[in-house]
Formats: sequence, C-alpha cells, structure tokens
Amino acid sequence: MEQKLIKIIYSKFAQDYNYKLPKDELTLGRITDVSRKAILELKNKERAEINIPFIHSDKNGPKHIIFSVTEEFINSYFQNVSENNDLTPLEEPELMASDMFFNKTPKKEAKIETTKQESFRLPT
Repeated sequence: MEQKLIKIIYSKFAQDYNYKLPKDELTLGRITDVSRKAILELKNKERAEINIPFIHSDKNGPKHIIFSVTEEFINSYFQNVSENNDLTPLEEPELMASDMFFNKTPKKEAKIETTKQESFRLPT
C-alpha cells in the first residue's frame, strides 16, 4: 500500500500544479516518510492527513501537498485509473524507497562495484 500512496502523491501534485515532481532522493524520501506515517495512522483512524510543505518551488513560489486519504480512497484510486484510460498514474519513481534507506543509488552501486573489481584485481 505504501507504493500505491507514493504514486497517488506524485499524481496529486501533477494534477494540482500541472508539473511532475523530480524523482530525486530528497523528494522521494519526504514522500515516503509521509506515506508511511499515513499508513500507520490509517490503522487507528479512518482518515490520514498528507501534509508535505515546501515540496517544490518555482518562480511563482513554494508548492505544498496537503490532502486527506482513506484506505478506501487508495484502493479505489487504482480501480478508477484502470477503468478510465484518460487517468493514468505516474510511472514508479526510479529510486525505490528501500534502496534509498540503504543509501543505494544506481550511480553509487556502479562506483562501488568498480572499486571492488579494482581492489581485488590480481597482479599479472
């Protein structure tokens, strides 16, 4: 459900501001934290508040994400998307939340692998 909520937040921002959020580590981290808190909150309450101030800024000023979700809304959102071809969810973020918490990014992984290969190279 966490990944669904992350997609909903990205889609909601795109709908509200007609702009796609960048898929960088900081943005994804803030969205992931808020979605995890919301999911925990939904276990005890009917409704959870999504509130991410200053998620983005442009020439018109700062942008915020503020809305409420229910578990039914999260599940029905993806049913509505699949029924209506004009409503398509955004692609999954390139960095997965689990990769971020272990500090794994594609660039760092490639650099680490190259360093490992160079370190363990036998002299000829």
